[in-house]
Amino acid sequence: MGKKNATIDAHVSNTIWTPPERGWTKINSDGAFSKDDNRAGIRVVLLDGSGILIDGIAKNVQGNYVLMVESLALKRGVQLAIENKVEKAIFETDSSELYLLSLM
Repeated sequence: MGKKNATIDAHVSNTIWTPPERGWTKINSDGAFSKDDNRAGIRVVLLDGSGILIDGIAKNVQGNYVLMVESLALKRGVQLAIENKVEKAIFETDSSELYLLSLM
């Protein structure tokens, strides 16, 4: 993503994980939030076309609702892509609300 012409493909996936085409990196992000105890966490993984882990993170975060936490996970995915100099990325999330907001 270090180049100005970086390519991004975003969509919501409800299927089994499939590897990206050669030369692409798939970035899966997820966030979870519990109203009961006000706890939140994110998980992000970057995988190459062979399904090999490039980078990833799982950590607790501050968040007040699910969409916020899902957004933090996606944001961290973008940051990891930049840190790893990813030029062509496919972002996957299970948050249909976040996906629809990305189309606006």
